[in-house]
Amino acid sequence: DTFIDVEDFTADGEIVRIPLDRVKGPIGCAQALYKRSQKLRRAAEAVAPLLEAAEAELVYLQSVEVALEQAGDQDGVMGLRVLEDVRDELIQGKFMKAPLSQRQQGQLTKGGKGKISGKGKKGKKPQKKKQRQQKGGPDKATELTGIRRFGAPSGKVVLVGRNNKGNDHLTHKLASTHDLWFHVRGSPGSHALLRLDAGQDVEDEDIQFVADLAAYYSKLRNTTNAPVDYVSAKEVRRARGGHLGMVTFQPGTEKTTYGRPQDSVAATIERDV
Repeated sequence: DTFIDVEDFTADGEIVRIPLDRVKGPIGCAQALYKRSQKLRRAAEAVAPLLEAAEAELVYLQSVEVALEQAGDQDGVMGLRVLEDVRDELIQGKFMKAPLSQRQQGQLTKGGKGKISGKGKKGKKPQKKKQRQQKGGPDKATELTGIRRFGAPSGKVVLVGRNNKGNDHLTHKLASTHDLWFHVRGSPGSHALLRLDAGQDVEDEDIQFVADLAAYYSKLRNTTNAPVDYVSAKEVRRARGGHLGMVTFQPGTEKTTYGRPQDSVAATIERDV
């Protein structure tokens, strides 16, 4: 066999043995290898955004998994509503089909069999009234079912999302520019918010309290210590093209502490039940 040993400058000069085709000769082999490298480079460039999107989707689905695992923390009607929120979220994201009853209702709304039609103002007024009712419904339902409320040691209000719908409402609708936003680092979990007034001091005890909650309501619930980032709520933005509840903030604006999940007030309540 004919071959040549060359240095790989992309791997610190590692020696690589390349087989040569006697028919093509050295120049022909070099041209063929160059074409192949260009083809592989284009393929890598095309695959990179697909991998990034797949990783983002995996993170999102892991957050849904956490919400489902922790839905058992709520009993009765509240637990059922949390599960319904997750179901609706997955339907909206096209991860699952709507129940047959909802699909049939959608067909009626679009003008299928059984559609109520009419001309003039009398037929339009009920429809407008229905739209106004629907517009006010989701936010109110989210506020009731999607968010937990706690009192920090200093008496400040702490809010924690129950699922992605609640997280989104908490972070982008309820949070003010003065609040502190918490989330476990590098793992799916709930958004947590420490409500503050302008210029209000933050006690270390309160930060630890919220960090413990953020760690408890996360994938790292069963760990001893979990890293928790906290940042001014005004720095938190929806992730571009991301799913519900996915956010980002400018690196360097956050601080990091460690939450103790089993020391959180939520864990204490759970043990007392």
